[in-house]
Amino acid sequence: MSTFGRSDVVDFLRGEHRALAADAGVEINDTAAGVKSVIDRTFLELGTAYSSLSSATADERLYLPACEIASYFLLRRIASIYAPKADVWTEHPSPEERRSQKFEQVTKLMNAAKKAAQGFGYLTEADGSDNMATYGTFLVDNLEPEPE
Repeated sequence: MSTFGRSDVVDFLRGEHRALAADAGVEINDTAAGVKSVIDRTFLELGTAYSSLSSATADERLYLPACEIASYFLLRRIASIYAPKADVWTEHPSPEERRSQKFEQVTKLMNAAKKAAQGFGYLTEADGSDNMATYGTFLVDNLEPEPE
């Protein structure tokens, strides 16, 4: 049985997200200043024990889910960098502040990675969006009797 390790996930992230990470100022290497926490969280999600994270490996059949999980966590980190940035629109009728386009695009990529990981059975925790009840109102006036 073949396995893959931390360096394989780092190589994937470099190949897939190099430009986006560089734009956000994120170094893609397995250090505390880089994406160590992303790699740690990826292997924790795959079921690796916390005490084994520094030398984590997984069955090669989990490589595709690992790539989606790592992408999600990296994109989440990048989104948190872009989140405080906003575009201010000064068009009529009044000025408006909107999230930056970079944040919006990274969020779309992050959601796509999460959906792909969920297709493999990972990242299925309740996140407050898909697993919440919705609320609504309905008009009941038509149910009251009318005077004759």
